[in-house]
Amino acid sequence: MLRKYGTTAMAIDQPVDFSIPESTVILAVSYLKKLQKTRKKRHCMPKGISNLQKSPIGNILRLF
Repeated sequence: MLRKYGTTAMAIDQPVDFSIPESTVILAVSYLKKLQKTRKKRHCMPKGISNLQKSPIGNILRLF
């Protein structure tokens, strides 16, 4: 997919060698970890907003 767009995946120090299966797995796992963190934040955000609105500061902010 990356080659289709003319880009290359880079590790911290060197290019990722897609001919080695382990490199592809490590790249996929690191992508999924970032995706999981994003989804966790997205899941927790409405609860945090709800708690803020119930606090005194949230009530003051709602007036503006």
